[in-house]
Amino acid sequence: PGSSGLSRRQAAAEVQWAWLERELMESKADYLWVAGHYPIWSAGNDGSQPCLIERLRPLLQAHGAHYISGHDHMLEHFEDGDVNTFVVGAGKECCYPPVNLGSTKKGAIRYMLAGNLGSLSMPPVPFPVQGGFASMVFGAESVAVELHAHDGTVLYAAPRIARRVQSSDGMWFGKAVATGSDDTMLASLLTPRFAAAAAVVAVAASAASVTSAIFVLRRMSRCDWQVRASAPLLLEQ
Repeated sequence: PGSSGLSRRQAAAEVQWAWLERELMESKADYLWVAGHYPIWSAGNDGSQPCLIERLRPLLQAHGAHYISGHDHMLEHFEDGDVNTFVVGAGKECCYPPVNLGSTKKGAIRYMLAGNLGSLSMPPVPFPVQGGFASMVFGAESVAVELHAHDGTVLYAAPRIARRVQSSDGMWFGKAVATGSDDTMLASLLTPRFAAAAAVVAVAASAASVTSAIFVLRRMSRCDWQVRASAPLLLEQ
């Protein structure tokens, strides 16, 4: 431990936490997403990550941001208050059993692809699923997130997630989304598998006056965040 009482790993982690908090605070993006290797909530083999629940989730809530991750070989969607989190880790195989369902927040799970060939999914899958991925389509007012089977079949379409708006006191939050489609597609993103990837990503697209920001980090070692972070990556339409 150094003079601060932190190990080198812990000290490096605090630098990364400070970086992420600063980037979230300074972002003016209409869509603000963070992505990481480890999930906040997950019912899979390794379950939910207490350090991310305690430190990352409040940052997402405070800045109107959402989260996408991998690690557990599953597809999951959790809606925790205003924060949406997705686990997209089924690129290699399908799927881990939901042995840690009890570690997730009660009432937050919206979809789960789990078990061998999806046999323990909620709701049940229509055919044996060998793997999966996610797609994200950004519109003028909202983003559509869909979870797909290995052959591209849409297994689950999440309720549309609104772009952020800023209140008079400077706080960011997601505004209400009208039902129906958002016809103005500004950008789209297909996720590769995150499960074994050494990546923590966040999302960005820019078109007209609507922007979104993707932050890219390296793989973190669970709660230590021993990672170097790149500058935000912005994609132009």
